[in-house]
Amino acid sequence: MIQNNIAGPNDLLEQYKEFEYIINTDKKGLIEDLFSGGENGAKRSLEEIKEKILHYEDAYYKIMTLSEDEVNFRIFRVMSKKLKEQLGEEANKIKERILEATYNYCTDTVNDVFKTYNNM
Repeated sequence: MIQNNIAGPNDLLEQYKEFEYIINTDKKGLIEDLFSGGENGAKRSLEEIKEKILHYEDAYYKIMTLSEDEVNFRIFRVMSKKLKEQLGEEANKIKERILEATYNYCTDTVNDVFKTYNNM
């Protein structure tokens, strides 16, 4: 009886496993790759950075809408609220780190241009 009713919870687990890479993402390595992993140590293109931001934002929304907080199967109840919150929070943190690094890059670039202008 248990074997017949375990398919639903296992399917739900497989859907969440699609986002397992978020937990294993090295945030520092990702930021370094985006801002110094291009040709000759240059930053990647704005389109690549935008793609990463949108990717993690999209992952956050997919995670949060993947299932209800409690999913009832025939004889099992899966409590997925904590999993959703933690996984979604990690995706959001990665997105925020990329946005913060983009902001820092922009302010540093503007400051360098301003210094060069003043020196001229």
